[in-house]
Amino acid sequence: MSKVACIGAGRWGKNLIRCFHTLGALHAICDTDCSRLEELSRLYPGVRFTDCWYEVMEDREVKGVVIAAPSQTHFDIAMEALRAGKDVLVEKPMTLSTGDGERLVAEARSRKKVLMVGHVMRYHPAIDRIKLIMDSGQLGELYMIYSSRLNFGRFRKVENVLWSFAPHDISIVLYLAGAMPERFSAFGINKLTADIEDSVMVQLGFPNGIVAQLHLSWLHPYKEQKLIVVGKKGAIVFDGVCNKLELLPHDIVGVSGSLVGRKSEVTTIELPQVEPLLEECRHFLHCINTRTSPITDGHEGLRVLKVLESCQSLISKEGSNL
Repeated sequence: MSKVACIGAGRWGKNLIRCFHTLGALHAICDTDCSRLEELSRLYPGVRFTDCWYEVMEDREVKGVVIAAPSQTHFDIAMEALRAGKDVLVEKPMTLSTGDGERLVAEARSRKKVLMVGHVMRYHPAIDRIKLIMDSGQLGELYMIYSSRLNFGRFRKVENVLWSFAPHDISIVLYLAGAMPERFSAFGINKLTADIEDSVMVQLGFPNGIVAQLHLSWLHPYKEQKLIVVGKKGAIVFDGVCNKLELLPHDIVGVSGSLVGRKSEVTTIELPQVEPLLEECRHFLHCINTRTSPITDGHEGLRVLKVLESCQSLISKEGSNL
């Protein structure tokens, strides 16, 4: 079993640590908060602890480095890990610029190392099931993809809600649409911190006619994670909070010169009871051991970065005057 080191033991890092420990692959934990390391040492005896990530790079037992540190550090840590001969799983966003993302992809390619991005929702069984239904023609001509990721709290001071929330949704939308968007619209509102958008609306237009709408906010009273695909013959709805997938067939017919929508009976689709993050971690280990390219590899991370930058450019240009 290949061994990994987790750099960053905060809220999300602790989840990654738990998963890799469950899989028997956790070798080391690195965090600058020594009190946090002391707490984790009681949970994971026998694991190496350090507050210096350079020590991780020198550890020959570490084959993979998992990065869940603040996003502004992703590029530097990932680059050092690749140069040290480690395979890398870096949390989203991969970096904070396309240029840095391209450098990571080039470094990984030249050193023949795995570079994987933590777009965890791509490892949820609902997403592949939705893609199968779309490709089967069951929904007919595809019209819209709606995605909402809303919550209250955990307000960031470095990255806005677009960079914090949208990588998951953009990754999913690009996969389902099967292409890069060619038209963009984006608008953001900041109420709490200057130049840090709390709520963002994005529209993406694809060459095949699909239009995606994304709503992202950490200033919303209810937690909502929904993905909806609408076609001529029906819609499919995934509720990420309830972990529920439903197929809603419909017809759009002409009646007396007008278009009328007629709904049919809703079908609930059973999903395997798996933890997406555990599946993501398992996939990283598989890629290390088999030297295969991850589902969410550096190129996929780069495509997401390009969409993020295009949307951010529009938001920055438009500004918020509300």
